[in-house]
Amino acid sequence: MKILRVQELIEGYQQGDRDFQFRQLRKADLFDCNLQNINLQGCDLRGGYLCYGNLSRANLSSANLEAADLSSSILHAAQLDGSNLVGCNFHRASLYAANLQHSNLVQANFQVADLRQVNFNGAKLQGAILRHANITQATFDRADLRQCDLHRAKGANLRGAIIDETTIMPNGYRGSST
Repeated sequence: MKILRVQELIEGYQQGDRDFQFRQLRKADLFDCNLQNINLQGCDLRGGYLCYGNLSRANLSSANLEAADLSSSILHAAQLDGSNLVGCNFHRASLYAANLQHSNLVQANFQVADLRQVNFNGAKLQGAILRHANITQATFDRADLRQCDLHRAKGANLRGAIIDETTIMPNGYRGSST
């Protein structure tokens, strides 16, 4: 995997290049960057700082964003399917219509996030925090929501999700396996 410096990425993007697949950008500081339509498929962005960035329609499929900070970022219609998002911070982020299918979201923070129409099908969300998140029309078929905190999440339809007594439902009560 080729190492890419942040300055090279930004300069290339400004010159019209959008394809940066399978690069190593570990701990990259991309605060407030506008990277719409960028292709970061398979990239290593572990520990990255992407707060307030605009990654709308970005391809982050199969990327490694473990422990990255994406708080207050915009990821409208972004492709994050199959990505490692363990421990990511999406506090107040907007992921409207994003694809998080089959992603690993264990311990991710989605507090107050806009998750309308997000595809969580088959995702691992154990221990994730979705308090006060808007999950209207989001899909959770075969998504693992054990140990998940959905207290006061708006618009919840958890049909097909894996829920047990460790899941805190939008009404504040614990779920059940039935």
